[in-house]
Amino acid sequence: MPFNLIFHSIRWYSHLAGVNLNMEDKFLDVKTKENFKNKIIVVRSPRYRNQFINYNFLNNVKNIVCVGLESEYEQLKKDIKYLEFYDCKNFLEMAEIIKSGKFFLGNQGFAFSVAEGLKTPRLLEACPDFPVVFPLGSNAYDFYHQTHFEKYFEILENKIYN
Repeated sequence: MPFNLIFHSIRWYSHLAGVNLNMEDKFLDVKTKENFKNKIIVVRSPRYRNQFINYNFLNNVKNIVCVGLESEYEQLKKDIKYLEFYDCKNFLEMAEIIKSGKFFLGNQGFAFSVAEGLKTPRLLEACPDFPVVFPLGSNAYDFYHQTHFEKYFEILENKIYN
């Protein structure tokens, strides 16, 4: 199928299957894990990072958990002093944790796609080198600049969700 990679990737599946999608609707659902209810869930894969962004302003945040790879956790731990690590047993458990958390923070990759499918509150570190992913719907933000990262983080951190 001919397509341009600089095209919103979720739409690819719509065209492949011949099904029109409202991409603001939730397209995944899983149960929740209560012990992650007030946690900020983070995954920052080594691919598609924004070189202008750093996470060190989160150094004193105490309710943040990395559910990515241990190597991703070790990298983030350098900037986030109180970062916790949870080793998910599988992708279903990761999805349950992402749904359960206060909000999800990450760059483009599998975990962000899960957060997007669940329509959980989410914050995307946008990649200027490959801008094919962006959040759609409410309580969803993306950023290219540090000041916007900090602003949107604060909005999601201070918001009360039902």
